[in-house]
Amino acid sequence: MIEEDKNIAPTLIRLAWHSSGTYSIHSHSHGSCGGTIRYKTELNHGANAGLAQVIDKLNNIYNKHKNEISFADLITLSAVVAIREMNGPVIEWRYGRKDKQEVDTPPEGRLPNADLGGHRKTNDHLRDVFGKMGFDDREIVVLAGAHGMGRCHSNASGYEGPWTPTPTTFNNS
Repeated sequence: MIEEDKNIAPTLIRLAWHSSGTYSIHSHSHGSCGGTIRYKTELNHGANAGLAQVIDKLNNIYNKHKNEISFADLITLSAVVAIREMNGPVIEWRYGRKDKQEVDTPPEGRLPNADLGGHRKTNDHLRDVFGKMGFDDREIVVLAGAHGMGRCHSNASGYEGPWTPTPTTFNNS
């Protein structure tokens, strides 16, 4: 997939992040274990706009290999491969995530909103959402930097175009 379209690599990373980003440190629930982002209930959450196409592509792979890999593992593996293909670091990956049913989909609102109309409100919101995942301010800044990968797509954000001059290369741009 990545050889056919380099622009899919950042989207695979976004998919894995949105899947794992629903984790709650308080209830130890959701996150990348389960692969529930493939279901329409979670895929239709506002933050997941534009991810349906990549889910469809992963479904093609999954349908050929479903006796060998869970969908939850396929999501995380695809991000690890995407990072490597974009000249990023080699990330150790382990299998073993179990797929869950659509009824196990996390509630809407586990991922942050991009802008709440002011720095103070937005920052407090980010701290609240990412704090539930166990992240501190430094880790939140690192995650924000990862948003430089890829590009904006009008079907997901209303904007169109790359964030950086190197949208498919893993670097500090």
